[in-house]
Amino acid sequence: MRRGCAVSFVALTVLVVTMVATCPTAVNHKVVLREATYGAIQDKLNATVGSELGGLLMDMAQQSFIGSISTFSFDRIITVDNYYLFSVGRIVLPGNSHIVSIGIFGHVFAPGKDEILELSKRYRI
Repeated sequence: MRRGCAVSFVALTVLVVTMVATCPTAVNHKVVLREATYGAIQDKLNATVGSELGGLLMDMAQQSFIGSISTFSFDRIITVDNYYLFSVGRIVLPGNSHIVSIGIFGHVFAPGKDEILELSKRYRI
């Protein structure tokens, strides 16, 4: 009986220490969300104006002053709450906030490109 409790305690301790050590940071959340958002915008541009022109426009926007402003504004609306075992990314809009990512064990789980486009329509972002 005591041996089973000791093994369970050690296993639980190892699990908790691993979760704390690998909890994603705010930077991890913002990078994953930014890449997913830019990917969704890229797909939308490709569908609208064609893949080569859409890719060129997106590359130019990211490398220009517009890319710097969009990165700055994107970073301002994303907040990350770190609960030590896991972290939660939120988009904070005037009057409300929406959970958009969850991080655990060194991974950030965020919506895909299609979900991002749907969320942007629903919340008018």
